Amino acid sequence: MYLEKAVEYIKNNYSWSIKVTDIANYIGVNRSYLYTLFMKSTGISPQQYLNTFRISRAKELLTLTDLSIEAISLSCGYRDPLGFAKAFRQSIGVSPSNFRRFL
Repeated sequence: MYLEKAVEYIKNNYSWSIKVTDIANYIGVNRSYLYTLFMKSTGISPQQYLNTFRISRAKELLTLTDLSIEAISLSCGYRDPLGFAKAFRQSIGVSPSNFRRFL
């Protein structure tokens, strides 16, 4: 039940600057217990899940829209487009602009 609520919170709030502590507070558990739940159920930490979710949404927006990289970074919860580009490159292996270019 806690994991479902945490995932729901992420899906509904990923575009904001949420942190793992915000997720834990929302579902009423401490951060370390949330970490344990995610690791047991998904094999990744809540932070990794949040980052992966944000990057997957960014990939969708890069594929389906003509929004600027900056607009996409902001809509996916990244307040710094350079930080978004770095996270995207680390996750996908190419920059957001190259990802869009080679679709």
